Amino acid sequence: MGRARRSGCGLLPLLLLLPLLGGAAGPGSGGCPRLLRFSGQVPENSPAGTRVRGLWVPLRRLLGPGEPAGEWALEGDGASRFSLQRRPDGGGGLLLLRTAEPLDRETRAEYGLRLRRRAGRSPREALLRVRVLDRNDHRPRLPPAGPLEVDELVPLGTEVARLRASDRDEGANARLTYRAWPPGAGSRLLFVVPRSGQVLTVGSLLGQRRLRLCVAALDHGRPRALRSPARCLRLAVRGRGAARPREPRSPRLPEPGARRFTARLPPAARVGDTVFTVPGSRDSAAGAWFELASPGASPVGIDRTSGRLYLRRELRAGGREEVLVKVHRGGGAGSAPGPDRTGRGGWDGSVLPAALPRVGPDGRRRSGWA
Repeated sequence: MGRARRSGCGLLPLLLLLPLLGGAAGPGSGGCPRLLRFSGQVPENSPAGTRVRGLWVPLRRLLGPGEPAGEWALEGDGASRFSLQRRPDGGGGLLLLRTAEPLDRETRAEYGLRLRRRAGRSPREALLRVRVLDRNDHRPRLPPAGPLEVDELVPLGTEVARLRASDRDEGANARLTYRAWPPGAGSRLLFVVPRSGQVLTVGSLLGQRRLRLCVAALDHGRPRALRSPARCLRLAVRGRGAARPREPRSPRLPEPGARRFTARLPPAARVGDTVFTVPGSRDSAAGAWFELASPGASPVGIDRTSGRLYLRRELRAGGREEVLVKVHRGGGAGSAPGPDRTGRGGWDGSVLPAALPRVGPDGRRRSGWA
């Protein structure tokens, strides 16, 4: 009994050690050899015969002691696009991988191949991984820009558009910057943010009717950057006095009893500044709205709800100009004229000619009419 126990104790360490010895066995031993893996890379569009960089297979790592190298072949999807080259070296030589045709990264960015010996006493094989590197061979693309519309009273810094270009390359080759194109031809009222492609207002749009800005996208590729064809943005500027289209009508003269006010412009008046506000808080509270009799020819615009007159374009020095303002009662600014207090509807006959004195270049007010 005691002898059996000693025999069992001596056998146990050997049984635990056998699996470890079998897993670490190399080529030519009774265990299963470890499957070796090799990887390399090649730039896309390289000519046929270009060597895959970083990938070489030393045959001594695949063969057993004294085992002949034999013939090797590539297997797997895309194996026909590569070829093997054997170089003499100690221990059986080296196997190198070369391209058999130009490779396109956008079509396929990586290949997984199997290297296998065609004949021999025991099978030998290895896994090969080839990564196709990107080259800057695609221009950025900007989609066509549709018609845009913006209000003339938008504050500075308002985003009116956002450009989204695409690039089929990767990395720095696909990192894009947006610029007005051609250089120096940008708008003084619009600015495109280089990194985000946002188009922002940087100037007052009062008095403007149409704006145009051409933009191109550039990548950061090497050895040279590529540029997209320029796209031109066209913006229509809406005036507050033209909220809804109206049929042209002949201007009316002020009716008897119309109120007259005089607004004096300071020497430093600029486009967008308030010139005058129509008095009539009771009318505004009752839903009154305001309209210019001749908005196209007027140097000022009017806010239809508050009656605020603002300067739309710069005035030359000297003289003055009359502006005829109609006050509608009983309707909102965005609706048609409603009935007045007498129930007859429409305009109640109140007009407001506002005289705008001009300021000379020396800063002094001058009399006379423009």
